[in-house]
Amino acid sequence: MMERGIQENEVNLLLSGIVDTISIPSKKDKDVMLVMGFVIDKGIVVVFNKKTKNLITVRRMRQNEKKLFMEA
Repeated sequence: MMERGIQENEVNLLLSGIVDTISIPSKKDKDVMLVMGFVIDKGIVVVFNKKTKNLITVRRMRQNEKKLFMEA
């Protein structure tokens, strides 16, 4: 997360529901979910396994994901 400029508290805000989010299933793995949202104008995606609740990765939103979020 540090390498990507994302702070732990930003991820916590996203996962706790304090900020608006959308959740979409992964196209590659039925057990994986992507939670997307904006924290202080920073688009963040949290990828996790919904069965095990394990965090897989955290990254910035891609342009197509920003567009998807704005349309939701």
